[in-house]
Amino acid sequence: MFSFGLAVFTLACREKEAAPAPDTRAEDERALRDSDAQWSKAAGAKDVEQFVSFFADDSSELPPNGPGLAGKEAIRKWASELTAQSGFAVSWQPTKVEVSRTGDIGYEIGTYQLTVNNPKGKPVTDHGKGLT
Repeated sequence: MFSFGLAVFTLACREKEAAPAPDTRAEDERALRDSDAQWSKAAGAKDVEQFVSFFADDSSELPPNGPGLAGKEAIRKWASELTAQSGFAVSWQPTKVEVSRTGDIGYEIGTYQLTVNNPKGKPVTDHGKGLT
């Protein structure tokens, strides 16, 4: 009798553990895309504080044609200097967004276009790609 009860209890526990979590990937992907659009809007509006609010305190950023940055304060300083440049304009487009079935990790691959004026006042545009 004891072993039968243990077997039933074990099976009941396995059934609870084996139940898959609901698949929320489509919703999670949409949330990442929405967040990206808000981030892009903040950058385009030169709203540095809103732009930086999307970064964790220990984030890293890899600016185009420059050294990597570590930490929110370094990113804030870079973003402030960048958006203050004459002719500043930036846009990006996600090309791929993936989210795990469990919803605990996701990433976005995209392209960007960044324009600033050179010292002579002529616009210079950089095209590139990124991973978030």
